[in-house]
Amino acid sequence: MKIKFKVYDRLESKWILPNVSSGERFKISANGDLLDPSGSPTDHLFEYFVSIGAKSVSGEDIFEGDIVKTKYSNGGGVYFCIEKVSWDEELSCWVLVNNRGEAGSFLPFHNYEIVGNIIENSDLLN
Repeated sequence: MKIKFKVYDRLESKWILPNVSSGERFKISANGDLLDPSGSPTDHLFEYFVSIGAKSVSGEDIFEGDIVKTKYSNGGGVYFCIEKVSWDEELSCWVLVNNRGEAGSFLPFHNYEIVGNIIENSDLLN
């Protein structure tokens, strides 16, 4: 599996996607800090998100911090939830967190629809 990241520059209020034709690049130091293209520390406030290795129903990579619409079913019928994709340090796995902060299993074979991300659409979790 290829490791993929997407980066949000809070100072510029824009996404920086590696390997784009504009030539924008970033580096990650050994301790996890984001650096400018020359490898120097920067005054920008970067936040980076790693791909979790699964795809949405439309074929997009799902990243940590994405907000997904999930379809569940039980004996009483079908219902939908809006949840955030997060890494659980204690369990060492990807989880889905609902608007009450409750974490549930991320099932890679599920049909997830990406409806936003935690940076631009955090209101979807309310």
